[in-house]
Amino acid sequence: MPERWQYKASKDAKKQLDVLKTLLNRADVESVVCVMDAGRDGELIFRLVYDFCKCRKPVKHLWISSLEDTAIREGIVSLRDGEDFRSLYDAALCRVQADWLVGLNMTRLLSCLYGGILLNVGRVQSPTLAMIVERERAI
Repeated sequence: MPERWQYKASKDAKKQLDVLKTLLNRADVESVVCVMDAGRDGELIFRLVYDFCKCRKPVKHLWISSLEDTAIREGIVSLRDGEDFRSLYDAALCRVQADWLVGLNMTRLLSCLYGGILLNVGRVQSPTLAMIVERERAI
C-alpha cells in the first residue's frame, strides 16, 4: 500500500496542464467553475487537475443532466458548492486506488504462479472474461 499516492502527467498532457495551471492561478481569477460530466469520474478528473495545478480557489459546480439551453441557463444561475460533491470524489478515488492495488497484486501473483506468463487481472476485465468463458463452455 503506497504511503502517498502520486500522479504524474503524461508527456502529452503536461503542456496543457501547465496552461491550465497558469489560468487557474491568475490573480484576476477569484473562483473556479467545474463543468465536468456529472458523476464520480468527472469529479475525479476535475479534482486531480485542480490539485495538480495547486489551485486553492473556491469551486462551484455546474450540475446539469441536459445540454438544452434552458437547462444550462438554469444550472448557471444555481451553481452548487464544490464541497457538495466531495463524496463523489472520495468514491471515485477509492475505486481507482482499489483497481490499481488489486490489478497490480493479483496480476503479479497469478503471473508468478503460472510460470511468469503475464496474466492481467482487473475489476472489470476479469469478471467479463469469466462470463465469456462460461458462455463459450455452454455453447
